[in-house]
Amino acid sequence: MTFHEILNKEDLPEKNFEKKFIQIYIENDPYLRIAKPIETHQKTLRRTLNEFEIEIPYIEITPSLPKITPLKGKGYEMVGAGFMKRNDETEIILHGESGFYRKNKKPLGPNEEHLEKILLKENLNIKIKQ
Repeated sequence: MTFHEILNKEDLPEKNFEKKFIQIYIENDPYLRIAKPIETHQKTLRRTLNEFEIEIPYIEITPSLPKITPLKGKGYEMVGAGFMKRNDETEIILHGESGFYRKNKKPLGPNEEHLEKILLKENLNIKIKQ
């Protein structure tokens, strides 16, 4: 199996800038992936699944809309999404929610339990804005 970083620190936003992010479990291991410029949460999810060589599932909501990649599939589950802002050199805030993905009929936002697992492995000051 190829080594995958939990979080690619080079993708972190610069000070006072924001980027989208997703929180995902791959085979029960937590990962935080940061969107490329102008990338949607769905595209970030698909890129992450490609990175881990996981087949990308698609579901059809209605015939008039494009097929989407679900939050959960074989070998993965996306549990959080939103925006990441770097306030200074040491503090990063997760906030907001996905305008696309929903869980239990509510917009999908940052997942605190997942973040705690990431912070056990990474030496970063990341917080969720309440």
